[in-house]
Amino acid sequence: MALVPSYPGYFLYRTITNGRFSSLKVYIGAMLACVIVTEAGAILVAIQAALSGVLAVPFSTFLIAMTGVHFLMGFIEGLVTVAVLAYLQQLRPDIVADSLPRTVRLSKNAVLATLLFPAVLAGAGLSLLASDLPDGLEWSYAERPDQPGFQTIVSNPDTRITAVDDLQSKYSLMPDYSARASKPGNVSGTQTHAGAGWTSFAGIFGSVVTMAVIWLTAWMLRRKQAS
Repeated sequence: MALVPSYPGYFLYRTITNGRFSSLKVYIGAMLACVIVTEAGAILVAIQAALSGVLAVPFSTFLIAMTGVHFLMGFIEGLVTVAVLAYLQQLRPDIVADSLPRTVRLSKNAVLATLLFPAVLAGAGLSLLASDLPDGLEWSYAERPDQPGFQTIVSNPDTRITAVDDLQSKYSLMPDYSARASKPGNVSGTQTHAGAGWTSFAGIFGSVVTMAVIWLTAWMLRRKQAS
C-alpha cells in the first residue's frame, strides 16, 4: 500500500510537464506531486486503520488530523524537491530528465559532495530539533486527561500482528532512534540507551541506506534498459 500513492503523484507530474520542457512546469509538477503523494498516503493510512478496527477516535476526526498534518509535510518536501531540481538544472542539467541542454559546471563527484553535506547536516543536526509531540497517528490514541477511561494502547488480537511485533522487538537494531539495550533476540530489546549521539547516528544511517537503495534501484534499471 505504501507504493500506491507514488503512481498518482508520478502521473500528475508527467501530465503537468508534458510537452515542451519548462523549468516552471517541472517545479510546479514536483511540488504538486509531493503534496498529492503525501496526502494520498495519509488518506490510505486512515482507511487502513479504520478497516483494521484499531481506531480509537471517529474516522472523520482522524482523517482530518492526518491530512492536515501531512499537507504541511508534503508542502515542505515539495520545497526541498524543487530546490534540489533547480540546483541540479543549474550545475548538472545532463542528469535531469528532459532538461534543456546547458553547460555542465561541476563534476558528478563534486555535485554528490555538495548534496552529501546538507544530507549529513539534516540527519545529524536537524534531527535533534525534531518535535517529540505525537504525530497524527499517535495522537489518535494519545492519553487524554479529560477522558480517564480512554484506552491509550491500540492492539490487534491477530496472531500474525503479534508475531511481527515480537520479531521487531527482538531484532530491531535502533528502536526509537536509540541504541539497543540488549542483544538481538532478547524480547527486552525495546529498552534503549537514549542520547543525542544515537539520534544523529540513526539519521545518518537512515540517509545512507536510503541512498544505497536508490542507487541500487537505478543501477538495476540501467542494466535492464541496456540489455
